[in-house]
Amino acid sequence: MKGILRFLLSFCATGGWACYGQNICHVSSKIDDVLPSAQDLSTRYSGFQFAIEEYNKGAKRQANFIIIAPETKKDQVPELIQTAKSKDCAVIVGLITSKDALLAGPFLKQNEIPGFSSTAMAPDAQTFFPYLLSATTSSESWAKALLGDLRQHERQQIIIFRKASDFFSQVTVKSLEQEARNLDMVKQVQTVEVSSPDEMRTTLDRFKFKNVTFVFTTYPMASVEGISALSSVTWGRESKIYGNPSWMEQQTFLHFRPIMEKVPSIFLVAPWFPEDNTKENLDFQKKYSERFHAFPDHDTAYNYDVTKIILHCFEKNLRPVDCFKSPLHYDGVTGTFDFDGRSSHPLRSERIKKANYSAGRL
Repeated sequence: MKGILRFLLSFCATGGWACYGQNICHVSSKIDDVLPSAQDLSTRYSGFQFAIEEYNKGAKRQANFIIIAPETKKDQVPELIQTAKSKDCAVIVGLITSKDALLAGPFLKQNEIPGFSSTAMAPDAQTFFPYLLSATTSSESWAKALLGDLRQHERQQIIIFRKASDFFSQVTVKSLEQEARNLDMVKQVQTVEVSSPDEMRTTLDRFKFKNVTFVFTTYPMASVEGISALSSVTWGRESKIYGNPSWMEQQTFLHFRPIMEKVPSIFLVAPWFPEDNTKENLDFQKKYSERFHAFPDHDTAYNYDVTKIILHCFEKNLRPVDCFKSPLHYDGVTGTFDFDGRSSHPLRSERIKKANYSAGRL
């Protein structure tokens, strides 16, 4: 008996699976988030839940998905993380935006619970490693790919739309301006602050008939307010528009399809696109569609991969925070992930693709 006890104590000291819960907890800042029924899983949670369902079919020890949502307006991220600790959460997911992820960072570190965001691109996530990871590349990587592509058009002016109230916009503009300095492209790049569609329309009118590249750094809903002005512009033959990765969320743009079809070429920069013809992506889309009778969107696919990476750590009998401090390779639905054990963001190759909104999907 003493020998068994010594073994268990030794196993716990190494962070073995028997000594902590396999609870994956979703933290959200929205009051109206509730646990969906098995028949009515919302898009917000279905990627996480689907990965756990698959895992539990053959797992000796079941993983759990717990949603921690505020009940009142006073419940903010710090309180929710404290609740997650009381529920024996091994890792926190959710924290979709860069703003939410960075806000959570100090409290994740303080409570020693790692957070894994699906899409946060802020480079400052590195400050909280290994207690804050993201499945996507940083805004610095995105900026390098975008300006690297535009560098071949040396005489073309680049107009970057920035919105002060959009945190993601501020993060990406900072990365773009730094990369412009690195590539000696400062004279080509002009940042324009816009707070309303009218301001954006005024800026667009200034560049009528010219070959200009417009870069939108705002989230979709902020972008579509300005996009409504695009159809009134007479474009230069080589004009282009670059949207940020969240522009892959097709539902946002469906009502603007007639406008999107009239504007010049729209390009997106990302490591993965929903129509990628890989075995992992095609298999996932087929299985997901059979399970939920719907096509998985961009965020759902990333949420699925985040959960699979966490479950991979469970399978290795490692606490996620220890797992994240080791090199980790994973071939997922949204492509290949290579974490080096020192960085919050994975090493992934950015690609540039022309978007087509005419069919409601890229």
